[in-house]
Amino acid sequence: MKWVNPPHGGNYKLVATKKYKNDIGLIVLCETEQGLQRRTYGWNAVPWLPNSDLKSYLLSLKEGIESGIYDIALLDKELDENNPSI
Repeated sequence: MKWVNPPHGGNYKLVATKKYKNDIGLIVLCETEQGLQRRTYGWNAVPWLPNSDLKSYLLSLKEGIESGIYDIALLDKELDENNPSI
């Protein structure tokens, strides 16, 4: 499987995901009054996020998140294959 860059969702950008035993970690950049901030979320907690815009954005990426196409391990593999000197 090849890594895919997630789409931008207005004030949010899913950077990558990371598979855990019982969950999927989400690495998200959020536009705030202080600028971009990195935040992490658990996929299992997304349905209960109080921020409805962020929740809608992440749920719209469900298929890609659950299939692993945004997984950071795939990105690392792709970078290693394209730049063996790194």
